[in-house]
Amino acid sequence: MKNYRSYRKLSGEGFMLEVTGVVDDYTYTIISTGKSTITVLGHNGLKGSKKKYYLYCDVCSEDQELFGGGLSSTKRSLKIGSFPCGCGTPKWSESQYKVLVRRRCVDRGYKFYGWASKFKGNSTKLLLSNPSTGNLWRSTSINNFLSRGNGDPVEAKSNLADKIRVPRKDREVEIREKLTSEGGNFVDWESLNYKGNSSKFKWICKEGHHCLTSVGHFLNAGNRCMSCANLTKGTYGYYFNRTEEDDNLYVIRFKNDSVIKVGRAFDVEARISDSRGLLKSSGCNREDIEILCTMTGKHQQVYDTEQWIHGELTTLGFHAHWITWTSECFTEDSEAMIYKLLKDCTLIE
Repeated sequence: MKNYRSYRKLSGEGFMLEVTGVVDDYTYTIISTGKSTITVLGHNGLKGSKKKYYLYCDVCSEDQELFGGGLSSTKRSLKIGSFPCGCGTPKWSESQYKVLVRRRCVDRGYKFYGWASKFKGNSTKLLLSNPSTGNLWRSTSINNFLSRGNGDPVEAKSNLADKIRVPRKDREVEIREKLTSEGGNFVDWESLNYKGNSSKFKWICKEGHHCLTSVGHFLNAGNRCMSCANLTKGTYGYYFNRTEEDDNLYVIRFKNDSVIKVGRAFDVEARISDSRGLLKSSGCNREDIEILCTMTGKHQQVYDTEQWIHGELTTLGFHAHWITWTSECFTEDSEAMIYKLLKDCTLIE
C-alpha cells in the first residue's frame, strides 16, 4: 500500500469529488451537492474491473431496510458521479424495489400484494389495491408507479371527472357553437340529471339525422352522426355492407412505445402482418407486440364497442396523443379500465 497523502478536487454535474487520502491508490470523499457526503471505507482487494470500493453515505447508509447490504462501487463510477445509493441513480434490486413500492403504497393508502408477473426490472407490473375504491388492478408498472405517480385507474377517473366537470350551461354553449359550425342543431339534454362527460344530448346533423351522443364522445373523441358514417364504406373502419359478418375487436400492447391499441379487424393476424398492417405502420417487429385480448361479434356490434371504448378512454385521459401512426393508442395504465369496459359489452371472448 502506498504511504502518502494527497489533496485535489474534481467536479462534475451536480457533485464535487475531493481526494483526501489514500486507500490503496485513492480515498475519496464525494460531496453530492445538496444531498449527502459519501466516504470510501476500503475495497475488496481485487484488481481491475472486479475491484469494488466500500462506501458509506451519511444519509442512505442509515436506511438499513433499503441499503442493509452495504454500498459499493467501482472507481470509474465514482469519478463520473454515479452513486449506488438514493443520492444518485442506482440500479435497484428486486428486494429494494419491493421496499420502495411498499413505502409508496403506505403514502398513498394502497395495498401491495407483489408482482403481477415475472420480475423484469422497472417494467414489472404490480398487483395493487385501493381500499378507498375497492379496486384491484395489475396494469401499473414499477416505473410508472414510482416515477410518474400513476395509480388506481378508478381513482384517476374520479379525480379527472371532478377536475374537468364543467357546468351544464357552459357545456351546452360549447356544443351549440361546434354544431353551428358543422351545420347541425342542438335539441335538448337526454336527462336533467347532468353527469359531466357521460351525459348525453340530442342533436340533428346537417343531413337531418337525429342523434344521441355523450358530451365526452362528442367533444373529446370526435364522435359524430352514425347514420352519416354508415353511408360511407370504411369511414372510421365501418363497412355498411358487412354489418352482419363476424368481426374481431383486439387489444394489443406495443412494448417499445409502452401503449395499448384497441382496434377491430376481420382478420387480426392479417391486420398485424400484411403489407399495410400494424407492423409496417408502427415500425415494430412481431416480438415487440403482444396480443392481450381478442373478442368476437358481428361487425356492427364490434364497431360500436370499439368506438365506445375509444371515447371512454379518451374522456378519462388515457389517449396516447403522441403516437403519430394511429389515433387508437392509449397509455399502459388504461389496461385495467379496458378490461372493465369489455366486461360490460356483449362481445364474446
